[in-house]
Amino acid sequence: MGFFSEYSSLYFFSALLQANAAILSLFAIFVIFRIQSLASSIDTRKLVLGADPSHASAYDINSFERMSLQEKKCEVDHKTGRRAFGVAHYLAWIAYEEKIEELKHSIIVPSSVLAGSILFYAIALALAHFIHRSGVLVEAVLLGGSIILEGLCLALVLRFSFILLGIGAQLPNPSRVEKAILRITKIRR
Repeated sequence: MGFFSEYSSLYFFSALLQANAAILSLFAIFVIFRIQSLASSIDTRKLVLGADPSHASAYDINSFERMSLQEKKCEVDHKTGRRAFGVAHYLAWIAYEEKIEELKHSIIVPSSVLAGSILFYAIALALAHFIHRSGVLVEAVLLGGSIILEGLCLALVLRFSFILLGIGAQLPNPSRVEKAILRITKIRR
């Protein structure tokens, strides 16, 4: 019997596999929640714009919604000066959409790394008996390398989570004026 028991690799790779699967699940939930939160902010902008038909009609809002991000930017540049009330809300709408797109593109690396490590641990789990029979040195190198890989995965996920948390400070928050406008429109209806 060597330094590691016959089941050391089995338990080790199984634990890492389950831990990474749980981290990936929590990560996905966090990202989905953030995207839904940003989409909800866009919906709030639509309500504010649609609350006063003198600023934007339902047709204007629906047309704007179907445009690409670049087309929306051009449209807002065209509207600047004519409808100051609506322009600020359209600009905020665009800012939220840009954050959603940025978020969708920036999750690729951390989720790919986590998925790759899950695949690696699944293969290592399937080969655990072979790894154990290959010798103590091979097993120690693989277990140590796995610990390093797991540390890198966690650091990457934590870094991305902090980026996600930092996004909120860059987005325009609903102002008191916007909240008052929403209350007034609810009273009118």
